[in-house]
Amino acid sequence: MNPGLPILFFRSASKGELTITHYCAINVVHMKKQVKALGVEINPKSALPVYEQVKQQIKLAVCAGNLEEGDQLPSLRDLASILKINPNTIVKVYFQLEVEGFIESRAGTGFFVKTSPGRAKAETEALFRQLTEDYLARVVDLGFGPQDVLAHLDEITARLKVKIKEDRRNK
Repeated sequence: MNPGLPILFFRSASKGELTITHYCAINVVHMKKQVKALGVEINPKSALPVYEQVKQQIKLAVCAGNLEEGDQLPSLRDLASILKINPNTIVKVYFQLEVEGFIESRAGTGFFVKTSPGRAKAETEALFRQLTEDYLARVVDLGFGPQDVLAHLDEITARLKVKIKEDRRNK
């Protein structure tokens, strides 16, 4: 263990055992006996408020399957400390995620992921649309037009196809 990193404790939702770990990324959550990084990053230059950035990234982790039903999220204080933001911001994020049905609070134990397959698919589509709109707005602000965007997407698609073929060969 690296003594320079804070040690955090997470209780498994299913087994009740205590997992000890430390942060090697910005945010870590306990998932089925292993710790995974969410990779929550705050962009201070973003037009989105900080709470919305954190909320979107947690929703993305749920929709992408990185967080599953019953996974425990870090405590309000722990997440606020790691991200170096006001704990009230995390209170707002968790409250909104709970209202939207992504997480649930359990008295005395914390916040846990709550998912439903149908809603996750709808949210994934909505998030995809929102990210696409944000991307296109930034591209337009930089002075690029629709043809530039399409050419860039064609280039990216070609690279992805090559990567997928390579990944299939390596399996």
